[in-house]
Amino acid sequence: MIKETSINSLQMLEVLDRFEFRCALTGSTGFHVDHWFPQKFGGLSNISNCYPLDATLNLRKNASNPFVFFEREDIRPLFPKEKFDDLVFWLAVNNDMTIEEFRDYTNKVYETGDDQWKELRNK
Repeated sequence: MIKETSINSLQMLEVLDRFEFRCALTGSTGFHVDHWFPQKFGGLSNISNCYPLDATLNLRKNASNPFVFFEREDIRPLFPKEKFDDLVFWLAVNNDMTIEEFRDYTNKVYETGDDQWKELRNK
């Protein structure tokens, strides 16, 4: 279950420090703080949903399912797969899930869309 707390300055520093103040995937210093589950789906600004993502990638990703977007043929070569796996592991742990549970949960959220997000999030 996604944690309900909003991220505070100390937690944001923890997130950024975890990724050495660089994009979690490319290592670039020009990043946005992205939401794995978009705010338009009810995704929260908390430590279990936010991570630094290269600004260009973030704009291209928009509100796409990260598992689908980052496997796209034009996106996949832009970063090492190990970086993506590390990000997924970190987010899964912060959501008290296994990697597989986190993947399944992510896919369900993106399949159901914003209308059913809160109900799914609270299960």
